[in-house]
Amino acid sequence: MPLLRGAYALAVLALAGWIIASTSQREIPPVWVAVWAAAALGLLLVPKFPEFALSVYVLMAYGVPYSSDELSLLVDVYFLNAMCSVALAGWYAFGRRLPSAAGYKGWVNGLVVAFGLWVLITYAITLIEGTHWTPSPKHHPTKYFQVLVVFLLASQLLVDRGKAAIFAGAVCMTLVLRALLQGDSSLYLDSYTSQLSVILFPIGILGFLIARKSMIKFFFGILLLGLAWATLVAQNRAALIGAVAIAVTLVWHWRSKWRLLVLALPIAVFVAAVTLPTAYSNRFRAIWDPTAIHQTANLDRSTVWERIQLWNAGLQMVKDNPWFGVGPGNYPLVVGAYAPGKETLQAHNNFIGIAAETGLPGLALYLAVFISAIFNAGAAAKPDNQSWPRFGGIGVQASLVGYLAIGLFSTRHDLVLAYLLAGWAVALARQQTDEKS
Repeated sequence: MPLLRGAYALAVLALAGWIIASTSQREIPPVWVAVWAAAALGLLLVPKFPEFALSVYVLMAYGVPYSSDELSLLVDVYFLNAMCSVALAGWYAFGRRLPSAAGYKGWVNGLVVAFGLWVLITYAITLIEGTHWTPSPKHHPTKYFQVLVVFLLASQLLVDRGKAAIFAGAVCMTLVLRALLQGDSSLYLDSYTSQLSVILFPIGILGFLIARKSMIKFFFGILLLGLAWATLVAQNRAALIGAVAIAVTLVWHWRSKWRLLVLALPIAVFVAAVTLPTAYSNRFRAIWDPTAIHQTANLDRSTVWERIQLWNAGLQMVKDNPWFGVGPGNYPLVVGAYAPGKETLQAHNNFIGIAAETGLPGLALYLAVFISAIFNAGAAAKPDNQSWPRFGGIGVQASLVGYLAIGLFSTRHDLVLAYLLAGWAVALARQQTDEKS
């Protein structure tokens, strides 16, 4: 065991050294290098606190703006893949001694593995056919390795109430700090940050509800305000649609308290009407009002038409390649043949995108993973359960519903955070099963 621990420590040190060496030839601010190196060294805690690996991943993957050079570097050098490999090795080597790493149940795990294998098969077929292409780095097929690792770890580790609260705080704080670093001007029309903020909002509510100390509840309250601020500043339409889907899910879960809902609903509508910027609502108005002349009117109308073109192109790809698609990550390199002038653009729809890239079997497996994860979260969210895991099931299920709603208008089929939430749903359902046995 000492030899194994030594080998793992060397792997972590090598990982930290790798990221420092990789930044030496790039103009990356030293503060980011320090944060990444510190995060990598944090993996030394995985043998004793394996759930820490999930917080490290979230910090690395979602702590910097989506279009930044810093994230491009992390993707270019495959640092996130290496980090997942080290974290998985640390959990496998030492985590089996921990109660929270007991064997897991449920057929969702098999679906995730099958989905990952199918992506690998479609990738291999594309290479065998001799297609020479370089997939978009931020949508590279190797992201599905990260998907498998974080799903596995989340399904094993996010069971305990205290650990769940810590992770909820870590992931929400990461995104709020990222939004603060971006500032208003950079956040405006930033779809990625606003959509992540909406997806994580139920997780912030979850943390607030399960926190036992007033100061921790206050901390989560601040984080929730930060997520709401980021959403309102960005003014992304898909994010608001996701927020509505989440609100409907939460209302459904608390429908038994209909008297309270009857009182709260008018207040919520009034607050939304007052706080929602006019410019935000105008972004929707431009869809049906051709006379709208607000600042982003032309952009709002053009993006609607552009999405229709991209969706039609994706559906044609599916028609031409129904079984194996055009290859994972390959949509933007093929779309120009179906929609001239739209080269390098993504599908802007999870379901069309995954079907175009991995065929109809890939779409079926993708849907099966998330629908089954939603049902798993629902199993933990039953009204007869105690506050934990019930609140956990409600929060995770609402986040997954929001993710799928947002996915109708954005390319997020390989969002690793979504698969982490799916793994969390499995963990909650497993706890529910274990408590009843």
